[in-house]
Amino acid sequence: MGQRVWLGDISLHLREVGSGGQVPLLLLHGFPEQGGSWRRIVAALRNDRRCVIPDLRGYGHSDSPAALDSYRIDRLIEDIIALADYVAPNAPVDLVGHDWGGVLAWWVAARHPARVRRLVVANAPHPVALQEALIEDPVQRAASAYIRRLQRPGAEAHFMAEGAAAAWAAGFGQQRWFDEEDRDGFVSAWSRPGAAAAMIAWYRASPFIVPAGNEPTGLPLWAQDAGLIVTTPTLLIWGMHDDVLLPTLLPRCAAHATNLETVPLAAHGHGVIHEAPGLVAKLIEGFTR
Repeated sequence: MGQRVWLGDISLHLREVGSGGQVPLLLLHGFPEQGGSWRRIVAALRNDRRCVIPDLRGYGHSDSPAALDSYRIDRLIEDIIALADYVAPNAPVDLVGHDWGGVLAWWVAARHPARVRRLVVANAPHPVALQEALIEDPVQRAASAYIRRLQRPGAEAHFMAEGAAAAWAAGFGQQRWFDEEDRDGFVSAWSRPGAAAAMIAWYRASPFIVPAGNEPTGLPLWAQDAGLIVTTPTLLIWGMHDDVLLPTLLPRCAAHATNLETVPLAAHGHGVIHEAPGLVAKLIEGFTR
């Protein structure tokens, strides 16, 4: 269950849990997930905390514009600020993100520091740190080769070649921390017309450059912007078995944040919010209360 909220030219589906008077918690999911990915985290938080959990643009049951420009990073940032205005007019929120939602959360905190009181990110690097690594670190570049595959024409057809249920089985079905409720939610969302193209549009419209090889590549202008330094108090949670976003990104993130606390979790991987929801919830609660 949830509600739809109009944010200018787009309608997002979101769920709200709790109604406490503290600073609201806004949680941003990753690819190819949806707001329901946070349900175990939210269940583990104290029930007096107001949590707002959207399906981001193009995901879940939110609107999925067809135009690629609708997924440029500035538009995604605008969505989160509009959500913050809805959740807490003229006041800051606590922002939490994982995977793509975490990268977006870094960007929001950098561009709009007055709107974010506390930032919590799980297995998602600061965007400049990621871009630097994609250019300078051949191991991270190889781990991120999937980005180039997703940007190719026809990637959405390959993703859904045998239908949403088969895509779930191939991508998530063997992971022990998911259950039938997760399966039903993902399959329902992925079965919408155009769902795969909308999710993949986040990669096609992104400013990240992933070199094809070891040829010299300069840092793009956007990544040279000193205004992307994050000054918001930030907690970076990292499952150290992540083989997509490697732990070698951690020191790079520290170079782009002035008030950063890092918690490495040795027993977990990229899906840390699913693997250890109780622990992640405890870390979120301790940092934001």
